[in-house]
Formats: sequence, structure tokens, C-alpha cells
Amino acid sequence: MKPKIIIETRQKKYINQTMCFIGVLLQNNLTNYVSLDVDITNHPFLRIQEGYILSPELYNLVRRSNNILIYKKHTKVLEKRLTDSDPIIVDNAFWIWDLYDSEDLEQIKNLIRTWESDNKIYIVNTETIPKIEPAKTVAGVASGSGLASIAEQSHAKNIIFFDYNKKALDFQKDLIDSSNRKEVFYKYRENMTLGRPINVGEREIEKIDFIELDRKYNYLKKCDVNFVHVDLRNKSDIEELFDCLDKNAVLWLSNVLHYSTNFLSFTQDFYDIIDNLAETHLIKILPYTRVCYES
Repeated sequence: MKPKIIIETRQKKYINQTMCFIGVLLQNNLTNYVSLDVDITNHPFLRIQEGYILSPELYNLVRRSNNILIYKKHTKVLEKRLTDSDPIIVDNAFWIWDLYDSEDLEQIKNLIRTWESDNKIYIVNTETIPKIEPAKTVAGVASGSGLASIAEQSHAKNIIFFDYNKKALDFQKDLIDSSNRKEVFYKYRENMTLGRPINVGEREIEKIDFIELDRKYNYLKKCDVNFVHVDLRNKSDIEELFDCLDKNAVLWLSNVLHYSTNFLSFTQDFYDIIDNLAETHLIKILPYTRVCYES
């Protein structure tokens, strides 16, 4: 059973800058609750105090642990309960940043600028790729092999990769053009990420099913593929992306609105813009990570 995810708000409203890695945590919008007070005590559940960011080391500990309680200055920041066992307890202010604290926020801004400058390429998809009906045009973020899977499954002929990271677009183009895709992975290895602080080395690359990968990208060789450099943190770029899409196109956004590099710019009305553009352009949007706030 998937744990219910509760995000407890502060100051009677949610802060625009929510948890940095929330995109990895929230995969199914039906189990996400955001409220001042949600009374859920039966496991499995994950309760997060909104407005905090965990260090990579602490984040990995949360991922590995079934039961953990995390505090910053004696304030409960996160509670994860998957079983009845006693939890690990962590109280370490140096591993947690509070976005309501001006000094902590400035540190996070600097960390994100560093992350962006690394031009990281995501090589895996953390969510399950949904099954879809046949479509002529599909578009999606240049992350992992998700869009290649969607294109093959839908028998699409027009494919649009988009991303704010030009290296990610170059990586996808090289995968399509190459006859030796393992070499492509080694070529871009220094820029690769699994979405968590683990270096991508030979072991991670050798785990990839290149027979399956070749099938997907050989399919793309037969398609009309375009690459669009847009940054969905800018509302004008969202409009530019929709202008590139054909009527009845399928759009895959993945976790694009909820990962580390865009938490400084995201606001609730981004959802409204995307929903309105999808309606006016007759675009089908596949399920993607979004958080519905009750406050």
C-alpha cells in the first residue's frame, strides 16, 4: 500500500517555495493532502511540515527508512511511518533548511544556482509511465526514456522533446541518432543524475536494459522528432510550448513543476495556466505531479 502523504502548512497558507524534492515524493495526486490539520495516525503515512528542505544525506536516510522522525530546533519537520517499529530520530539543524528563515533561504538559492550550472541529465523516471491511447503527436520533458516509451506505446509519429537544459536535449538527440547507445551514456556520464545524490558510474549504466532502450529509440528514428528549449518556470515559455503542439496532442509533464530548480519560482496559478491552455488548444495532459492545497 502506498503511504498517504500529508503536507502541513504554516501561517494558515502554503508557502510558494515548498520542499525541494517534493516531486520525487508525490507520484499520485489522489494520496496527497495539504492542510493545516489532517488527522492521520494509522500507517503507512508520510507527514511533512511544509517549507523545509532536507540535505541530500538526510533525504537519502528518509528514503531508506521505514520509520523516521526529523526535527529542527525541536520542531517536527518530517514523520514517516510505514510499520509499527520504533522510528529513527534525527535532530540536526545543519541538515535541514527552513525557507521561512532568511539565512537558510539564501543558502538554498546558492545551492540551486550551483545545481543549475551543472546541467544535470535525469536518466531514470521515478513515476510509472501511464498507458495511453494512440496519438499522432506526443510531447514531453527530456528526462529518462519516458517520452520514448510514450511515443512507442501510442504509435505517435510527431515527437517533441522539451527541457530548460540544452544538454538533456542533446542527450536525447544523440540517443536517437546513435548506433551504440551505451557509448552515449558514457559520453554524458559526468552530467547524469538519478534524481538523488548518487554519482552515476559504470554500475548504474550497466544496469540499464539496452535491448529495450534500443527498441524504443529505434522507433523514434522513424518519427519526426523536434527539440524545444523552453523553461516552464517562465509563463511565456509555457505558452510557447503549447503553441508548438498540434490539436489533440498528448503532453507529458512528469514532475516538471516540482523539482529542485524551480521551487523558487513556482506559484499555484501555474496549474491554472496549464489547464487553461490545455483546454483552449485541445491538448490531453497525462497525469503529472501536482499538489492541491486546501487552504
